[in-house]
Amino acid sequence: MKVIFPAGPASRPADMRAARVHTAQPQPLPSGAWQVLTFEGQAFDSRAFHDPHAAPAQLTVPAGAGGVYVIGGFVSFVGDPAGRRVLAVLVNDEPVAYASAAGMPNGATAHVNASTVTLLGDGDRVALGALQDSGFPLTLNAPGDSPGAALWLARLPG
Repeated sequence: MKVIFPAGPASRPADMRAARVHTAQPQPLPSGAWQVLTFEGQAFDSRAFHDPHAAPAQLTVPAGAGGVYVIGGFVSFVGDPAGRRVLAVLVNDEPVAYASAAGMPNGATAHVNASTVTLLGDGDRVALGALQDSGFPLTLNAPGDSPGAALWLARLPG
């Protein structure tokens, strides 16, 4: 999801409740084990959903911001022909959406995207979990890819 505003910050809706965070550095991913991803960078964060120091792996719905949200994320895995690449969108540590891709040839990048619409309450936590089972560690982003993973949410009007 990409949010584009026609002019500077003054054009943003006053009641916007949304955030998009991304990885700032490659993250190694072991084979055969789920790993919750961490996010160091922020594209935007309208209501302090993300605390990169205390909780870098999640977006937390602030008090008074509960409602129906579109949530999702993507991961770019270094290519390897063996195994699967799986992404899960998590709410309070439980999966609410999955997506997967087969292995890719060496030198290619496997892009996996998952999203859903769900009701989130104050204090709910949104995160991304990733799994790969190539038989050896892989990295979340291929050379030249930036970012290698991103997580976003946006409250729907109403």
